[in-house]
Amino acid sequence: MSIERLERQGGVVWRVRWREGGHNRAKVLGRKRDAEAFDADIRRRKRAGALVESASAQMTLSELAHEWMHVYGAPNLARSTLESYAVTWDRHVLPSIGGLRLRELTPQALERYRGELAAAGVGLPTQRRVLVILQGILQRAVEWGYIPTNPARVVRKPTGRRRHVVRPMAPAVVERCRAHMLAGGDMRNATLVSVLAYAGGRARRWRSPSATCASARSSSSDPSRSERSRKPRPDDCAPCGSYLRWPTT
Repeated sequence: MSIERLERQGGVVWRVRWREGGHNRAKVLGRKRDAEAFDADIRRRKRAGALVESASAQMTLSELAHEWMHVYGAPNLARSTLESYAVTWDRHVLPSIGGLRLRELTPQALERYRGELAAAGVGLPTQRRVLVILQGILQRAVEWGYIPTNPARVVRKPTGRRRHVVRPMAPAVVERCRAHMLAGGDMRNATLVSVLAYAGGRARRWRSPSATCASARSSSSDPSRSERSRKPRPDDCAPCGSYLRWPTT
């Protein structure tokens, strides 16, 4: 900041120059006394702002997350979403960088952190989820005036696309496996194959044979397309519908 004396046709004026928000600013005043007072006011506001910035920069990521949960998360997100965030946070973020201060969370630090996740064997989908959660929380810190920019925004995130196309076995192949087990009297494993093939490993409830068989089929022309949007045909369940029941004895 500076005060400059300028000669104008109408007389002497005084220009105050300072820098704010990355830009050069200036204001011209007619009296030196007013210029000095204005300059002093700018210096006072800068010192006050620096103290606020210094205090917020001392906040740790863990403290920010706690505030985010109560101020933003709870009023705006579903409980199930918050619970899933908490699991990811407690497992991958809090032990590693939860104690870092906001001023220490630079793009380079977050890139290094992502490398540590990869070295620890954390999968790409989980890496992406961690970085997305971090970016959302740090964005609130920007909006609340704690930090000037969001360091997580510029960190490259893994793609959300599948690296391998899932190709489930056709119902005919599944039924040949089941027939072989049933021929040997292995009803338990035959039933397990039915559940895994037609309901899925994460099935929480029984569905009708029509729904399970149709969802298990895969299109040969577009294996990535979900078959759940297609209505089941009667012949979908002809070879296997009678087996999708637990044994009664």
